[in-house]
Amino acid sequence: MRLSTILLQRISILVLLAATVQVAVTLAECIFDEEYFAKHYVDIEASRVARVARIENDRLVIDFANGLAYYTDRHAADYSLRILDLNGEVLLATNEALMQRVAPSVPKNSGLSFWLSQFDQQGSFHVAGGALEIIGSRSVLVEMATLGDPALVRLHVVVRELIKDVWIPMGPLILFTIIVAPYSVYRTLRPLARAAQQADELKATNCDSRFSLTDLPSEVASFASAINRLMDRVAELVQSQKLFISRAAHELRTPLSIMLLELGGIADPKARRVAADVVDMSNTVNRLLQLARIDAMTEIETADVNLAEFTRQALDKLAPLARKRDIEIDLKVLSTETFKGDATSVYEALRNLVENAIKHTPLGSKIGITVGPGLSWTIEDSGAGLPQDNVQVLFQPFHRGNLDGDGAGLGLAIVKQTMELHNGTIEIGRSPMGGAQFNLRFSAEPLTAPRWGNEELALVVSGGSKVSVL
Repeated sequence: MRLSTILLQRISILVLLAATVQVAVTLAECIFDEEYFAKHYVDIEASRVARVARIENDRLVIDFANGLAYYTDRHAADYSLRILDLNGEVLLATNEALMQRVAPSVPKNSGLSFWLSQFDQQGSFHVAGGALEIIGSRSVLVEMATLGDPALVRLHVVVRELIKDVWIPMGPLILFTIIVAPYSVYRTLRPLARAAQQADELKATNCDSRFSLTDLPSEVASFASAINRLMDRVAELVQSQKLFISRAAHELRTPLSIMLLELGGIADPKARRVAADVVDMSNTVNRLLQLARIDAMTEIETADVNLAEFTRQALDKLAPLARKRDIEIDLKVLSTETFKGDATSVYEALRNLVENAIKHTPLGSKIGITVGPGLSWTIEDSGAGLPQDNVQVLFQPFHRGNLDGDGAGLGLAIVKQTMELHNGTIEIGRSPMGGAQFNLRFSAEPLTAPRWGNEELALVVSGGSKVSVL
């Protein structure tokens, strides 16, 4: 879940909790302070009566069906309404016997504007009272009494109290939370989002790739500084590893060449088997050097790359191996287009794919190579194909798809890094010939530096499902 969502949820919960507490306080005041509640009952009921009352032909008329039916319906015995003018004259009354019992007539010109009586302490909500109101242009005293309020008229009071004490003060806060809080949270977290974007762009092998601490809040800046220190240590480790591999490969190269020359002068058949092992070791060392070379690149010296020409060179070099395994290779050149790239790595990538196809297909198989259209290159065979599950592990260094075969599992790793270097993609699928199919697509854009870090090399496997090599 996103941090902004968590913050908004928690802010909303706090606002909801505050509103709930305010509702609880308001309800408690209405329930436990009956005098307070009764006063508001009289005020609100007098206002409601005044709103529906009118003067017609100098007579006071009330439409009781308009929200005041309890004064005349089955609850009439429990309610009383009396309206007096300032001289104490009764203008309208219902169940006047109840009113006379709890509140005799008001003296003439008494100047009374409000009164309240809780006349039966044994009964719940036995209340009488009156408030001065204006009906038409006349000032009148609206009085009412109830024996327990069986029609629950006091719910109007509860609603009014909730509106006055909860909605009016807290409504703006709730609206502010809904409308303004998301924007505020977004603005607050924007530096963190920028830091996350920087993290996506960090490259362990680029010593200059670090978090920018500009405009970051102190908490985020501390976290970013810790990551920068970690990146320094990671970069040192990666450089040390690359340097070790490169130096080890260089140190092994010369002794292996000498061993091969010495073994060539020995007539014993066992020497031939040892020489073959030395050749395999030498090939592994050469591939390690190639990987180390690509890894160590900080600036690329580009040259014209012609896929058709490189393919022919690789086929010339691998022709003896193909004849030995009775492999038929069909080359189709649909394009001789050139592009700027690292010639050595591109040649090694093509040669490794051709060599893998020759070595890992059954004797007497067929291999098809197509150069083009454009800057694409395809190799396919009539072998058993590749496993459908977890194809991307084949591109990891030292992973061997065929444990019974020779090689150290570095060929496809070189292919992957070469395509990363050239902003290219690899598509893997099943060939119409029945076996595996690799399609490389290079970018025509000139390169200035290798692409290491979080970038993903597109890898499409048979069936169209897309996965990532990295």
